Amino acid sequence: MDTAYKDFIRDIVYALREKAATLAHQNKSASSSPFDEGREFAFREVLSTLQNQAEVFGIELETICLDGFDALVGPLEPPQLNRSGNKLS
Repeated sequence: MDTAYKDFIRDIVYALREKAATLAHQNKSASSSPFDEGREFAFREVLSTLQNQAEVFGIELETICLDGFDALVGPLEPPQLNRSGNKLS
């Protein structure tokens, strides 16, 4: 895969996971609304679709921050990355 496309997809997934994790954290408070709970579910659905499509296209999930991740029930926080975009050990 072209490096620009891989970096673009990885950055989009990372940003989606960050936003979803922030929303999930906010939803754990007593003031969460059904709307915000629906938004969290929508983020999870989008991440699940991206994960499934990556597998169909033979894209390694590790390269786009989706390896070892269960979009429907797992924690949403993205992995920590180094400056070159690789996961920290």
